[in-house]
This record gives sequence, C-alpha cells and structure tokens, in this order.
Amino acid sequence: MLSSLLPSSLAFLAESDLTIGIKHTSAYGFRREQLDRLLRSIRRRYATAEVIVADDGCKADRTAARTHNVTLVCTEAGSGLSLGRNTIVRRASTEFVLLLDDDVVFSEATDLAALHDALVRDPGAALAGGCYDDLVRGGADCFNLAFSVTGGGTAVAARFATLQAQGGGCGVVDATHNFFLARRSALVQHGWDARQRVMEHETFFYALWLHGQRVLACPAVRVQHNTSRSLAYVSSSLRFGRMAYFLQYLCKDFPEVASFATPFIRWDCATRTYCEPTFNARFPYNAPECGKAMPWWEDEDDRSAVELPLVTRAHVEAWGAVDAGSASPTARELGLPRVPLLMMIMTHPTSAASRARRTHQRATWLSKEWRQRDRPWPVPWRYLYVMGEDGSPTPRVSPSSTTAISGDSLRLLGTAEGYRNLVHKVVAAMRWAATEVDFDVLLKADDDVVVHVSSLYDWVWRLPPQRRHALYAGYVWRGKPVVRSDKLSQSWGRWAVPYEQYGEPTYPPYADGSAYALGRDAVALVLQGVTERERAGAPLLEVEDAFVGTAEAAAKAANRITPADKVGKLFVPPASAGDNGSAPLSFTPPAHCAKKRRPKRCAYELRRSWCVSLVALYGSTAESWFHKGITSRGTSIIKQEERTAAAWPRWRTRGEQESQRLEAYQRQRSRCKRAGGECAREALPAWAAGGKLVGKPLLPQGACKCSVPTEREL
Repeated sequence: MLSSLLPSSLAFLAESDLTIGIKHTSAYGFRREQLDRLLRSIRRRYATAEVIVADDGCKADRTAARTHNVTLVCTEAGSGLSLGRNTIVRRASTEFVLLLDDDVVFSEATDLAALHDALVRDPGAALAGGCYDDLVRGGADCFNLAFSVTGGGTAVAARFATLQAQGGGCGVVDATHNFFLARRSALVQHGWDARQRVMEHETFFYALWLHGQRVLACPAVRVQHNTSRSLAYVSSSLRFGRMAYFLQYLCKDFPEVASFATPFIRWDCATRTYCEPTFNARFPYNAPECGKAMPWWEDEDDRSAVELPLVTRAHVEAWGAVDAGSASPTARELGLPRVPLLMMIMTHPTSAASRARRTHQRATWLSKEWRQRDRPWPVPWRYLYVMGEDGSPTPRVSPSSTTAISGDSLRLLGTAEGYRNLVHKVVAAMRWAATEVDFDVLLKADDDVVVHVSSLYDWVWRLPPQRRHALYAGYVWRGKPVVRSDKLSQSWGRWAVPYEQYGEPTYPPYADGSAYALGRDAVALVLQGVTERERAGAPLLEVEDAFVGTAEAAAKAANRITPADKVGKLFVPPASAGDNGSAPLSFTPPAHCAKKRRPKRCAYELRRSWCVSLVALYGSTAESWFHKGITSRGTSIIKQEERTAAAWPRWRTRGEQESQRLEAYQRQRSRCKRAGGECAREALPAWAAGGKLVGKPLLPQGACKCSVPTEREL
C-alpha cells in the first residue's frame, strides 16, 4: 500500500537504482534514538529502498535494524565519518546512493525524485543536495558554498553561494550539506580520506571541484535536522574538542594549497596555524583566536587508522628478509613497521599482586575498547609487559640476556627480578627495543600506573620531531640526596647506594621511575652511558630511575630533562601545571558552592572536578565521557591504588550522593539553629568550608553534630 503512494519515477528508482546510506555513531544513547526516528520516517515514505547503516562502535539496536529491514555494517569505534561513508559506498551496488547523517528525519518535503530528476537532466553532475529544516532554531539551513582561488592557486576560500536556480528549481554550487543523492561512480572515484575522522567535508567537495565534478543544490528538497546535542557528546566528540588534529590532512592531500578558509574556520598550511571555529558566520574572525599551532606529524606513516602489529627482527628473519645471524641492521634499516609510542610496563612474572594489576589493566585502559575510544587520531601504539626470571641464582647483566615474546609479554631470560636488578631489566628492555622496534618515544612505566594515551599524544606529538626524538620527560626530582646507609630506615634500605656506584652527594635532576618517556635519541644516550660504564668496569647504579638520568647526562655532558618541567608531575599538560611544573591535582569549587548556596547547581561542577581530583586517588575506571574528560583536561599518567573498580561507586553516582548529603546537612543545620544550637565546625566538609577537594571522603550522613547550650553555659 505504501508503494502505491510513491511517485512513479521513484518507485522504479527505489527498487533498483537507489541505496540510502546513513553514517551512525551508536556510542551515545540519543544518537540511537535519532537513528530509530530516521528509519521510521524513511520507511513511512520509501518502504522498499535499500538502507545501509555504517555504525561507528557497533552498538546499534539490531532488533530495530531487523524491524526496518536495514543492513547494519560495523566499523571500528572512533573511526570517524570518512571511513563510514567509504564503507557505505563499497557496500552499495546501485547506480545512485543517498548519503546522510543519523540526526535528520524525513518529512513531506523530502522528495528524492526531485534530486534524481536533477541528476538525470545534468549528466555531468556528480551529486545533488538538499537543505535542512532546523528543528531547534527554526528556519531553513542551506549550506551552499562556492570555491574561489587566489594567489596563483595557493589560497582557497569557500564562501556562501547565491543559488541561480535552473530547471527543476536546482542550481550549480561547489559544496552542499551532507544530505545528497550522488552517482556511485563519482563517489568511488573521488571518495573520502579515511584519516579525516572529522573535518572531511571541505576536502571531499574541494576534490570534486578540482576534478570538474558539478554539484547541484535543490532547496525545495529538505529534511528536518535536530541540532541538539547531549552533554556527553559535546564533552567527548572529536568535532567539538579535537577537530584541529584533522586539519593537516587537507594540506597533505593538496600540497599546492597554502591556505584554506571557510565561513567557520580558517587554516594556513604554510605556517601550520589555524583560527578557532566561529559558529556564527556573520561575524568576522576574532583576532585573538587566530594563530594557533596546527597539530602536524612530519615523518610517521599516518595513512592507517588501525593499530599496526608489532613486527620485530625475529619476524623479518623468519620471512627470510635478512640472515638469521645478522645483528648489524637497525629496526629502521630493516624497514619494520613504525610504532610511534612503545610502552614497556615493568612487572613481576609470578607475584600475585602483579598478576592482579595486569588483569586490571588489560580489562580497562589496555583493553581494545578503551584503546579505540582513547585514540583520537591514527597514530598506532603498542605495549609490552617486561618480565625477568624469578629466583635466578645469579643476577646476570643485560648484555647476556636473551628475550622471548609471548602475547603481550617480553621475557628477559637471564635477568633476575628484584629491585636491585631493576636497572639491568630496564637496560635490557631498552636494548631490545632499540634493535628490534622502530619507535619514536619509549614510555617506561610500572604496573601500578594508568596511562591516558590521548593526553600523552596531545603533548608529545605537538613537539617538533627533533625535540620529540630527544625527549626525556617525567616527574622531576631535583637535588635529591644520595642515601648512603641502609641502616637509617628500613624504608630507605633499597635506595642505599655505595660510593663505588655513585660518589656525588646528590643526584642530578632525573625523572621519577613510576613513569617516564624517552625519545629514541635519548634511549641511545642512555645505552651509550651504559656501554661506557661497562667498558670502564664500573657497576651500574642500582637506583634505576636515578641511573637513567645520570647515564643520559653523562653521555650528553648536559642535562636534557628540562622539557619535563613544562609537563609537570606525571605528565600534567602544560596548561594545567604550575610554574614549577609540580602542580597538585586539586579543585577549588565555585564561589556559590563554597558559600553553600544552591547545592543543585554545584552537582555538575563537582562531578566534573572529580574527573580530575578523585581519579588521582582512586585511579580505576570511569564512564566513557568522564574518561574523555580526564584525558582532555587532566593527567595523562596517574598512580593507581590497590583497589578494584567495583570497590568504588561510579563517578556520577558519587556526585549525586555528595550533593544529596550536602542538602541533608543544610537541613540538619537549619533545624539545629531553630533549636538554639549550632553545628560543630569540624563536621563541615573541607570543600564546603572553602577548602580544596583532593580525594576527600564523602560527607557522613550525621555530619551536623548539633550542640545545644545548657542553662549553665548560657
């Protein structure tokens, strides 16, 4: 019956020549609801059209997909818009493909026959787009742009175009909304750059314009667009927080372009700077927002949006690329796949505590789901657990150690476990990495830390390549005295150093051993210092983190740990660190919260503060958008407590509990004052009294201890 309502031209098109492709992000609940509304609106008007949904994250409702007769294609979580649209085009087999996002709804004005007729009239047109009816702000939104080139073809500008309507009410433009009917052959020939997870719109339409593919705009064909966004989406979406990372790909795809400007954002490929986007195109660019450094990666192979496998010399030898006995070529000379960030986590092979930590890490920030969600751009990274031999009779130094890889573990055969042998273990791991893996940055960490990789990327990959390769960063110890006697205290015993190992009274500045990062050139300097000590017959300093600093300083004849001062304690981003680089993780509530006014207004702000403060103490897991909040605003490496995730309430629940208990406390205080008494001052929560929240316990239920003065006291 529904098919009888279709126009005659579209009835044939819907059955044989049309595929509707929807790019969907199922990580957010409101997006799944929008997809269901869109599918229902499609089936009400076009019951027989083939529909393909590219689901970013694979969390879409499969029952709804079966109900609406939809082909659901899963893509990697966080893979972005370009990869999803390319997937739809590859799966489609019809002549025409309608592409749109999941936040629109078909209406009576959605006449796909008009788009099809426009393409039939103009055989040289690649696609025909429509307009949006904004459901939030109201009115029609026709995103029609025209490209212009100046400066000998190096300066490109995209400005709003005045539509010159032709036959059927459609006109020629250079770019339109992400709601268009296109010839599949044109999309196959001029697809999207899969590296551009967002900011792909300008690159796609500029490529069509360069190749002479005409774009039509039909303002009479419209869909309803819902521009409302949830707080979780705004807090964690690449479009709102990290779009600048993907501007570089237009410059790389079109090397002749020196600058590119749109009504909303402008970037300069020559100077690698950009202006912050302005979402009201009728106002000019705000000068203080311009001149920001554009993230740019010089030398890594950034064509892949998935993680590269860790291929070592052993794999190359097994493939017959080099002789098995050859030890001369380096990993770079062998042409091994690059691993820009290699994390080597020191752990104990048999300790029950270490096994529990590894299990916890593999289930949280090392799991595939977390790694896909935490990686905002296509730079692969790998981790390895480094283990020695438990109970080796004689500690053997790193040069005689052999290695064995099993899964995500690297076994150093011949290197004993124990704190006194940790330096040999770390040196052996560095030697293995320097010869077997082509890396840019090596991160050494203990098994009781949590690494927020996206924050680490955010800081490290903004550095120029030379500075990144010479990086030595971490929490800096300066002027730390050398402990000489293990009889001073039992806790200082393992840090005691004899004079033959190190004769100076204090250590040079060095990075704390819980986690520090070394560029590949810095690793070479450390290994050079080890070689010099071995040639001189001098023992290695058994305090591992101090030895790395002394070896690197001795080999360079100058201390190179200064970049760590700008990072702060445990890789706090520069904007969050104090002048001395050791700003504590703390939070001062807003004035209205400190004055105990309007507690409901404080709840959200306090929950956001716990993303930064409480996670430093409790350390385990958080909800996805809180995890994003931590990685984008807080620390990148934090100490992990010996607790499981189930031992603590979820962060949002904790915020609600605190807000409710504060309200209960205020009610108790009011009743106490009416009775002529007052609450004990020490019962106030620290932050409610104007202090800082640094992992403070929840306010107890009976916090207000009402003390009513007796007649004798009066």
